[in-house]
Amino acid sequence: MPITIHMCISARCSQICAGDRRTLKPRAEAENPAAVSAAYVTDETAAVEALLARATAQPVHATRIQESARRLAAGARQHPAGGIGAQQFLQAPSAADPSQLAAVEQFLQEHVRTHPNTRAIVYSLYYLGSIAFSRGDYDLALTQAQIDQNFDAGVGKRLIMRFDVSQWAGPGSFIEFMVSEFDEFSYLFCQPTFVSPNATGFRVSNLRIAVNGVAPVAGQSFQGVDSLVQEPRQLLSRQCSVIAKDHGGADDVFTVEFETLGNFADPVDFGPPPVPPVEVFGDSLPREGLRDFDRVNTSMASLTGVDPNAARVRDTFQELEQQLPATFDLRTFSSSQQVGVAKLALEYCDAMVESSTLRTAFFGTTPAFQFDQPVNTAFSDQTKRDLIIDRLVDRMLGANIAYQPSRDEARPALNDLISELTASCAVGPCDAARTRNVVKGVCAAVLSSAAATVQ
Repeated sequence: MPITIHMCISARCSQICAGDRRTLKPRAEAENPAAVSAAYVTDETAAVEALLARATAQPVHATRIQESARRLAAGARQHPAGGIGAQQFLQAPSAADPSQLAAVEQFLQEHVRTHPNTRAIVYSLYYLGSIAFSRGDYDLALTQAQIDQNFDAGVGKRLIMRFDVSQWAGPGSFIEFMVSEFDEFSYLFCQPTFVSPNATGFRVSNLRIAVNGVAPVAGQSFQGVDSLVQEPRQLLSRQCSVIAKDHGGADDVFTVEFETLGNFADPVDFGPPPVPPVEVFGDSLPREGLRDFDRVNTSMASLTGVDPNAARVRDTFQELEQQLPATFDLRTFSSSQQVGVAKLALEYCDAMVESSTLRTAFFGTTPAFQFDQPVNTAFSDQTKRDLIIDRLVDRMLGANIAYQPSRDEARPALNDLISELTASCAVGPCDAARTRNVVKGVCAAVLSSAAATVQ
């Protein structure tokens, strides 16, 4: 078995304060935040009662809290800020004169100094901030010393975790890590440092960190460590390891495993590598593909003869560009993309039909369709309807092309569409504008169909 050293994170770790990096002893249970809040948002009588109640509940802080209560009450009586109580005084410091502010500020600063690392100082710091804001003492640059202190402290609470290795490296020897909670699922182990008063060339290699007896495969960045310890305090690696949590910081027990430690060696046999799984690529890609947004736009411009840079067409394309197909994979096509294709097709058909030059070039003149006649005249028989249907099919879908619908397959569907669009004209007159709108609708149906957008 590899050499192992155990340690419980909740029992033997020195807490490091992120602000000034001082080693702290475990403190009593945190004060009741409701009582602390009451001490600062009520008048002085209630403040004294709340603070004294906290002193009774926690004897270890009784003397200091009782003194704070007396000083708060005395400060409120001596500096009543125009007869108002402590609540209004603390919540509206601008109402007090400078001498009153200075007295209360001194009291709050003393409270922060005498009650460090407690919840109570959060409220004192809040009111100190309110006083500073009322004076305009904000948005100030940090000094270089403050910047250096913050940089050295880093982010969040960190723990110095030491593992005793004196059994293998001599009395007083240990390996030290800087540990923090990386997130709710993992720990961050950094700066592995070997400390020994008898550093005479100890070899340390292949460090692994286990949680509750199990060494995760991933995140073991210290496996590559192979150092000769020749200094009383020697950093083994500048890297960090992200180690997954098991039960959480209160219950997890960590184990450090070494392949080599001093004169003790136990190479780790990781066994043969696992057989890679059979690669499964899923269904084969479809033979057909989509035209993407740019090809859809170019195809519609080519089929209708409309300039894609015409103002209305260009604006419509830019508005719908994000809605049009983005890839060639037919499996990604959605109904919202079909709506975008139909809107763009309708804009192109509108531009073509409303231009006498473009519609003549598309539909021809032998014979010519009667675009300027009312619906009942322009679509009075099947021959006139076929002037629109046949030319749309031939020009947009093509003739005698494999995998494309023929005239005989497309004509019934388009004829039914014309009948549906002109049905209301049987009970009332429909002018030439309605005739052109019907042609636009049939044109857009063909131009936005899969026959024109799938390749």
